[in-house]
Amino acid sequence: MSWRMNNITPLARTLVSGLRWLRSHIGLCIVLVAFLAVARLYALRTPFFELTDELWHFRRVQMTLDRKLPAGLAFVSEAPIAPRADRQPPLYYVVAALLVAPLDVETDPVAYRPNTYAAPHEPGAIGNRNAVIAMTPPHTGGPLSRAVMTLRLFSVLCAAGALFMTYLAFFRLTDRNHLISLAALMAMAFLPGYLMVSSGISHMAMGFLLLVAAGYLSLRIADEPQPSVSLRWTAVVVALLAALTSWWGWGALLLVSYVLLDASHRMGQRTLNTTRDLARQLAAMAAPAVGWMAWLMMQPSGEVTSIVSHGLERGERASLVEIGVLAYRGLFGWLNVPADPIYYATVSVLLVLGLSGLGLWAVRAHWRMPNESWRARVRMPRSRFFIAALWAAIGALFLLFGVLVPAAVPAGLVLLPLAPAIMLVLVFGVRAWIHRRFAPILLALLVLAFGIASFTAPMTYIEPAYAAPPRLDLDDLPYDLAPLDIAMGSELFLLGYRVENPRVELGGFVTIELYWLARRQMTTDHVLHLTVLGYERALVASHMAYVGGGVRPTSLWMAGDVVVDRLQLRVADDARAPTAADVRISVYADPVDEPIEGVDPHGNSLCGNPRITQVSLTPRTRVRFVPEQPMDANLDNEISLVGYGLSPRLPVEGEDWKIILYWRSEGPLFRDYTVFIHLVDSMGEMVAQIDGPPLQGNYPTSFWTTGEHLRDVHHLAIPDLLPSDEYRLRVGLYELETGERLVLLDSEPSLDYIAIGPINVY
Repeated sequence: MSWRMNNITPLARTLVSGLRWLRSHIGLCIVLVAFLAVARLYALRTPFFELTDELWHFRRVQMTLDRKLPAGLAFVSEAPIAPRADRQPPLYYVVAALLVAPLDVETDPVAYRPNTYAAPHEPGAIGNRNAVIAMTPPHTGGPLSRAVMTLRLFSVLCAAGALFMTYLAFFRLTDRNHLISLAALMAMAFLPGYLMVSSGISHMAMGFLLLVAAGYLSLRIADEPQPSVSLRWTAVVVALLAALTSWWGWGALLLVSYVLLDASHRMGQRTLNTTRDLARQLAAMAAPAVGWMAWLMMQPSGEVTSIVSHGLERGERASLVEIGVLAYRGLFGWLNVPADPIYYATVSVLLVLGLSGLGLWAVRAHWRMPNESWRARVRMPRSRFFIAALWAAIGALFLLFGVLVPAAVPAGLVLLPLAPAIMLVLVFGVRAWIHRRFAPILLALLVLAFGIASFTAPMTYIEPAYAAPPRLDLDDLPYDLAPLDIAMGSELFLLGYRVENPRVELGGFVTIELYWLARRQMTTDHVLHLTVLGYERALVASHMAYVGGGVRPTSLWMAGDVVVDRLQLRVADDARAPTAADVRISVYADPVDEPIEGVDPHGNSLCGNPRITQVSLTPRTRVRFVPEQPMDANLDNEISLVGYGLSPRLPVEGEDWKIILYWRSEGPLFRDYTVFIHLVDSMGEMVAQIDGPPLQGNYPTSFWTTGEHLRDVHHLAIPDLLPSDEYRLRVGLYELETGERLVLLDSEPSLDYIAIGPINVY
């Protein structure tokens, strides 16, 4: 009995001590529970294999088990190497393989195919963001579904463990400041970018956990005058595991090596047992690093898979850094699903406040303690100060490596090792702006903002990005649908369209909905090519994708299905405007073949690129011209001629005379008018004329808006013989079909033209 009591008592003491610690850190427990709930939501709401490189990490897990992927993922099995998965250390993949070993994924009847028109790593891409198309999605209880969710939840648990270790590190760095430590931890835990990394199949979460654990153990070793042998070897083992898990392990090796050398210097060689003990520890940490590098050098270079390299080969370094910063704050999917600009702007403001607050604190510290070192000003022991500085330097090196070698390091994830430092600086800096009494309120609002953004992101950004286009009945077509009734072969029928914004500024988006009818079951995935042709039919926007998007291609449609295809096309910033732009469509049964011939309801051929509508392209700022010769002549309160210019001032025989007309629209116009310019002599006889639409037909008057100013250039051919006389120009507008002219207001007698002149030719 006494033997049992002697063994139970230490266990009871440990439990009581642990409960007391948890009670004093109840905020940490709440944060971890909330993080697990939100991260699980990300893991559930993100479609399978729609996280950066998740396909390739899953493939390597199966390769570690010496198993194949399901037949429906054959394109993944046959793909070339993916450096960000195939060139990583093996520990994560061994652990992941053990977790899914009981699941026979190879027998799962799923069927996937790559989405050729996806744009990984391009946040500004248009259309569906999915990198793969689930032709036969996995069953909820099937082996593939269970394997993917098991590995995703393992990443979530690793990320929660990393948060726990981060809190312990914060607690030491801030000298047991609960408020600062908890606020910085919550800001990091509920950062959407961190949640996204934590919810996918990847070695990143496990590698980050081991990196932070190594950092925390380094702080403990640095704080203890006589660190125990077990503590030092624990740090060595954690650094070894980190080096065998991720490239972040190099940072763990550097941190632990530094603190071991520092401890050796503080304690003296006699207290470290022997010099051989330190040498063994350093050699044990150097071995995996050297082994990994040797293994990498022995690997064949091979061809890199297109999904990994797409969006990186063309990317400039500046854009890669921009994508990385966005991904750190919150960029979802294959780094191509952005949040709202207002969210990024809010985070940027907070970061500016944090950095400027840190600068404010630095000025105050220098003013109060001008002769003290920075370490003394931050009130941090020398050992902690240098560990924090070394951690920041290691994070900066990771960032530089990620920019220089983008095919090996996912953009945005290179900032993850710096996340603890960034969040700690942010909280310290924001806190510096206000009185200590109000700091808890401000920090609570800061954390609340991150919490709301992280919780709403799956429903607000992720799900809509991967939503399939809706199916309708013919009776449910919208009342404002513009009919087209174009037959695209014997399988597809384009019922009509709706344009969300008929007037688009340069750099903006043409948003259009196409309503398709499946005339019969299809076996191929049709492709559409939507183009916008602007001034003089120049291409200003283009978009190519599967009909129905990458989520519901035509091979998944049933006969009689009405599918709504919502498309966006970004207009070029340097396009010429204003102009009426044609929106044209081509449909292909196979992209390498000719487009399918469109046929209208009367059986007339529309060729392979029919125009479905027109939109108005306008400059970003409204232009108001200053005419060479101002005037104000109102034609039927519809259009006014507010000035003109002549180049040269007098006509030259046998040459074209440049006549510039400055128009102003007086109200909404519903008809397209034609401009006439007549040169008449003193007897009223016409000697030269030109008729044509304004702006050479590129911008018909029915597109003009109230108050819009336009510069319209015409060239009047002057006859070879022009007698000396007093000439005048008669300018006006008429409707081409009826010949009816607009009447000049306030003219006595009533005139249907505007007279310019006299023009004396000698």
